[in-house]
Amino acid sequence: MVDLIRDGYTQEGYIAAAERLHGELSFSFRPMLVDQRDALLELLEKKPARERSRYIALQLVKQVQEWDAQEPGGACVPLDVSHLKMLPPNLFNIVAGYVASDAKPGQEPENAADDYEAELEALAAGASLGESKERRAEKN
Repeated sequence: MVDLIRDGYTQEGYIAAAERLHGELSFSFRPMLVDQRDALLELLEKKPARERSRYIALQLVKQVQEWDAQEPGGACVPLDVSHLKMLPPNLFNIVAGYVASDAKPGQEPENAADDYEAELEALAAGASLGESKERRAEKN
């Protein structure tokens, strides 16, 4: 069965820590629709490289509902453009549907193998993860 993205649909996301690169991040987000992603990518093509991260962060402000980002002292980091520009780029890839969220430790999803295969197929075909999952569902 295909999981359609309905208006107001929110899902949980997680980015595992990468040693010497970044810590972990838990967040909830509204997945981008294909039309939203296409419009953003079209806009980014027209902008100089130094401006692109701002537009990506502006889109993420609309999509990310909450997160557990904290300052080193434990203070909550505001969910705004300036802070979103400082996060791992994988956040955008998850929200845009290009890659699957990492599994939270101890909460391996039941369909992790399917997600991994779909992600590999998407990479090989130059498609998004969502498009790959749709194709796989059509075959079943």
